[in-house]
Amino acid sequence: MKALNEENSSRGLHIYGPSGLGKSYSLYYLVSELRLQHDYRVTCINNCEGWWSSHQIEPYQYLLNELLCTFNKDELTPLTITD
Repeated sequence: MKALNEENSSRGLHIYGPSGLGKSYSLYYLVSELRLQHDYRVTCINNCEGWWSSHQIEPYQYLLNELLCTFNKDELTPLTITD
């Protein structure tokens, strides 16, 4: 969380290492924590192979579900004719 508060021009995060170290769990935990805060929008595709497989059956459904989680706390104001 400290790294997110520092001035940083990067918008991505890359984690790598051998299997069994808890990378997926750590990312899931980080994404869950950030989604609870109002200042951050987080989109997490944690399984690219699963996303691609689901894309073959229902195009973009997996991605749309993740985007709904990303923007679920945004407050929408009704548009008027001048908007």
